[in-house]
Amino acid sequence: MNWLCFEPILHTSDTESFTLSYILASALSFAADCDVPALKKKVVSDSPDNAASAYTMLSGCDAKAAAGLTSKLYKNLLPSTNGYTAMVRSIELGKSSYAVKWVQSLQSDGRAGAIGALSKACSGSDNIQAFFVAQAGSLGEEFWDQRWYRSLDDCASDQINDLLGARLEGGLDIGRSQYLGILEVYARSAEAEALGPIGRALTAGLKNSDEELQINAIMAFSDAARVSGTEVGNQKVADKAIKRISEKSAELAPKAIQQARLTLQSLGSEEAADNLVQYAYADVTQEDGSLLWGVVAVENAKCRRDKEKQLIHTGLIVDSAKRTWPDQLKPAARASAKTAWDGFKLAETCKGSGSVKIFVPEAPFADKSAYETWKEAIVADNKRSDLKKVLVITEEDVLFQ
Repeated sequence: MNWLCFEPILHTSDTESFTLSYILASALSFAADCDVPALKKKVVSDSPDNAASAYTMLSGCDAKAAAGLTSKLYKNLLPSTNGYTAMVRSIELGKSSYAVKWVQSLQSDGRAGAIGALSKACSGSDNIQAFFVAQAGSLGEEFWDQRWYRSLDDCASDQINDLLGARLEGGLDIGRSQYLGILEVYARSAEAEALGPIGRALTAGLKNSDEELQINAIMAFSDAARVSGTEVGNQKVADKAIKRISEKSAELAPKAIQQARLTLQSLGSEEAADNLVQYAYADVTQEDGSLLWGVVAVENAKCRRDKEKQLIHTGLIVDSAKRTWPDQLKPAARASAKTAWDGFKLAETCKGSGSVKIFVPEAPFADKSAYETWKEAIVADNKRSDLKKVLVITEEDVLFQ
């Protein structure tokens, strides 16, 4: 074993844990200067936490000596940062049988910490990966019920992916929560290999009108592309995911369409996300294929000699493009209405200052009657009763093409 490559587990949840782990890492870096007899004595007779630290350092100085003291280590090993680090090292030294018994003896919080430490060490360690697979075999259903799989999303390897993929074949029969959780973990671990199972999950969700399954399958596509914040980790997978989601868009349930929009945006395709508008509002699409929105523009101006004026513009928006979401409508309506209606010039014409407030609906209208009802309510709420004369102008339709 090349001990110079070893990195102890770092718990960054608090400064003390981080500092201690940093010291351990530094100690290993200078393992050639270790006092092996002193370390061996500490493993056997020091306090549990100090013994664990000494074991980790000894494994870098003399792996054989450390392996020989593994049984002594586990007699009093505590679930702590040092304890978890020593556990990982023991598995690396081929002493996983001790770790198995110790982890299973822990309370749920301690077990979760141990599994978390194993997860952090898993990616670059064949022994840790083999440990997880062996645990799945020996624990059976308990491995899944105790949610060990939650620690495998950054543990990509063929044997881990095979383990997760085989479990997914059980479908929702293994339990909905477990199936959805494993799908997420498998997607992050397997990346491109996960596209097939994710696609099958989405197809099953469509076939059974299972909106929750549709939503989780769509989210799993971004997991497979390793999306983190605004960064896409695997663009090739992202491109394939965009295509697969787009191909199924017309069949998605309403909330799944909303999730698809978010996922497509995270994958880097605003175009594909905006293309979902036509499916999101298919039930209110007009006979000519357009969507009906509305816009009310309320101009208020303070003119010369402090005279106040108000002018209200109303108009339909006929959306033939069907690529505008409600949260995109206001700026689009303002720009288009200003052009179509020759600008908002009340303040300019009276040589004063003023403002323009734009109102748009939260969703397209089913028909013009619904638009009229909405428009009248907006005008009534915003028309100033203290002014003698307020013009309400019905403008020409605004066209989104």
